[in-house]
Amino acid sequence: MVIDPVGEPFAEPALRSLRAFGRYLVVGFTGGSIPLLPLNRVLLENRAILGVDWGAWSRQNPAANQRLVADVLSRVAAGALHPVAPQTFPLERTAEALNALAKRQITGKLALLP
Repeated sequence: MVIDPVGEPFAEPALRSLRAFGRYLVVGFTGGSIPLLPLNRVLLENRAILGVDWGAWSRQNPAANQRLVADVLSRVAAGALHPVAPQTFPLERTAEALNALAKRQITGKLALLP
């Protein structure tokens, strides 16, 4: 399974890395452009490409989304899931934080603190 929030330039290599009957989940395009994938690679190995839009799903299924979020939060509280803490910068270092973000020196979330 590939979960792809980036798209180009990693989309095609990610698709090619899948074994037969693998699934490629399209989550977003943070790489900047929407990839054009060779569909023969999907056909030849019986791979599947699936769009994943949690925002749209949550608006169409609010009760199920509430149950899902409650389940995830209870797993975090129980210590079964360990979310990565955001990288923080004081507000007066906003320019430095944004430069680090632009240079891809930030992993995960960035939080500016007062």
